[in-house]
Amino acid sequence: MIKWKFKRIIKWVLRFLISPVILCSKINKDKDNFLQRVAQTASLIPGNIGIIIRREIISFLLNHIDDSVVINFGTIFSRINCELNKNVYIGAYCCIGSVCIKKDTIIGDHVSILSGKHQHFFSDLASPVRTQKGKLKKIIIGEDCWIGSHSIIMADIGEKCIVGAGSVVLNNFEGYCVIAGNPAKLIRKRIF
Repeated sequence: MIKWKFKRIIKWVLRFLISPVILCSKINKDKDNFLQRVAQTASLIPGNIGIIIRREIISFLLNHIDDSVVINFGTIFSRINCELNKNVYIGAYCCIGSVCIKKDTIIGDHVSILSGKHQHFFSDLASPVRTQKGKLKKIIIGEDCWIGSHSIIMADIGEKCIVGAGSVVLNNFEGYCVIAGNPAKLIRKRIF
């Protein structure tokens, strides 16, 4: 009971301290750009207090983030339409785009979750690549998954999947898969 009350008090103190950021987020027109700036700043706060502060600040900027989410040092976000559900763990130095990460999923260190594999078009040779628009997609990562360190995710992953370290996921995978490689391929199913 005392521990729960202490957590509530800390949460309200933090909300008071970050209220200027919250106010700025409400009046800012470019929500994604504002999120990027705030997430970069919050990503540099070390230790457990950094984890708490990141979760509190980012909870006002993302679509949904559960109170149990852990976001480690150096992790940044680029899109506000993220959903981070119960007991999601995000390792250090990750880059997170438009994604829904379902409950009990572990994201290793240095993982990049892009907003799909068509973020940038490059077919118009008369225009610089940087000016050509792309097509953003919200990536879905199922519940109880484990994404290995240094992976790059550009497609949906079903529930209870394991993604080997350093994998590049270009295609959707259904649930209960162990996948690895560049591009990621099915190694085996977790159920038979």
